[in-house]
Amino acid sequence: MSIFSKSFILGVFIYAPLVFSQPQSDKLDTVKLWAEKAQQQCFMKIHFDTFAYQDCLVLMAKEEVGNKPRELGIYYFAYVGAMDSVRTGMYGSKNTAWYFLKRFQKLQKSLGIDNESLCTTVPGNCEIRTAQTIAMAKSSPPKPVDRDGAVPGGNHQH
Repeated sequence: MSIFSKSFILGVFIYAPLVFSQPQSDKLDTVKLWAEKAQQQCFMKIHFDTFAYQDCLVLMAKEEVGNKPRELGIYYFAYVGAMDSVRTGMYGSKNTAWYFLKRFQKLQKSLGIDNESLCTTVPGNCEIRTAQTIAMAKSSPPKPVDRDGAVPGGNHQH
């Protein structure tokens, strides 16, 4: 192998990530745009059924698989919306928030976006939201609930 070939191959491995990686500000702009799209498409569903809300967002995210900033925007907004319903005590909202927490954090980590930067992509109080996110991530998952409103064991809840 010639010195040119070796240099070319080395250059591809060193510089390709720099050429093909998206700048952080562009990633955050994409996350914000897709969080807004998620809100427009699915948020109204959470007022009646957190599981319909979850299904809407999961379907939306499936259409964007492989585009991590778009997926992150959808899943992060989904988490924020679910946490809003946790505060009102809506049935299933904690389970929905937990579901989206695990998904957005995995994408967030892979994209190298810190909590504070991510928080700015959805309006609200970032100090409180970030603290709640950290606390939920350290907590145990909520007990499973049935999507029809009954807890395991058949006791229907209102």
